[in-house]
Amino acid sequence: TRSTATEYTNTKYNTTKELPFIQDIFDGLRNSDMRYDYVIYTNSDIILHEDFYDIVRKQIRAGYDTFQINRQTIPLNNITDTDHINSKGDPYTVQDLDEIFASQEVRSHPGTDCFVIE
Repeated sequence: TRSTATEYTNTKYNTTKELPFIQDIFDGLRNSDMRYDYVIYTNSDIILHEDFYDIVRKQIRAGYDTFQINRQTIPLNNITDTDHINSKGDPYTVQDLDEIFASQEVRSHPGTDCFVIE
């Protein structure tokens, strides 16, 4: 099976991480015997808002058969510029999700992190 580690040798992207290619994931699903109405693929570092599936359902009911949802990035601590810090000065944890989702300081992210496909 190909991965980023097998395909990006001797390039500026040289990596030992064996990450799959998204097209290979979709091809494997398409060639399987699995039955589904829609496939939702989300990168593993994404935290879904509690309304995520309601939003997806609304888009499907609006007639979209394929779409993407982009994440928002939480700014790094402006003191160290390396840590994501909550209002108490501690690194974010799952207990901080309400604070994260309510934050007005989120930034758009240029990549694609979630796909919904019929």
